[in-house]
Formats: sequence, C-alpha cells, structure tokens
Amino acid sequence: MLWFSLNQEWEPTAQKDRRDLDCVAQAAGKKRARQRAGNLVRFGYPAEKCIAWPLLARRAKIPLRIRIALERWGREEGANPADWCGTLRAIPLADLIVEVFDGHDWVMLKPR
Repeated sequence: MLWFSLNQEWEPTAQKDRRDLDCVAQAAGKKRARQRAGNLVRFGYPAEKCIAWPLLARRAKIPLRIRIALERWGREEGANPADWCGTLRAIPLADLIVEVFDGHDWVMLKPR
C-alpha cells in the first residue's frame, strides 16, 4: 500500500518528533525538518487515481482497531484523516510527481 495526503502544505503525520535535552517531544515541522535533514522531497500521485481513506484501509485489510488508532494519532498530530488516500497497486515512476521544498515553497522537479 502506498499512502498519500491531499494536504498540499505539510502532512503532520510525516514529521518525526525530536526529543529536547529534557526528553520532551518537539514536533519537527517542515522548516525544522529541512534544517535538520537538508532538502525535503515529497512524492505525489494524481488524487483521482487514489482510493480515499477509510476505503483504502478496508481494502488493505487494516483491522478496525488499527484504523481507529491511526486516525486518533493523526488527529493528535494535527492531521485530517479525510486528507489521506493511496493505492494498493504499483505506481509507474513516470506517473509520480516529485517536489523539493526550497525553504519557502514546494518546487516540482522537471522530468528529464
């Protein structure tokens, strides 16, 4: 299963938490993640070719208790599960949309 978000700015569940010196979790956010890791790259796929959540989860046979936990966790992180979608099929590389965050905007890479 390939999982995507319709959130065009930043999918909160994509971030990785960081612990400060007192072991308190600090959300990484887009700009902080870029500072820590370098360039951010995201992959996209046309929404009309995706299956909307929660149908995607049902077709992927994700148990209901796991789906509920994922949705709860997503909301706690600031995500909207209604933004989630994906596919159960392989995606041809030619159909992938590739963007890099330049510090201000997401910039689409031009195909070769």
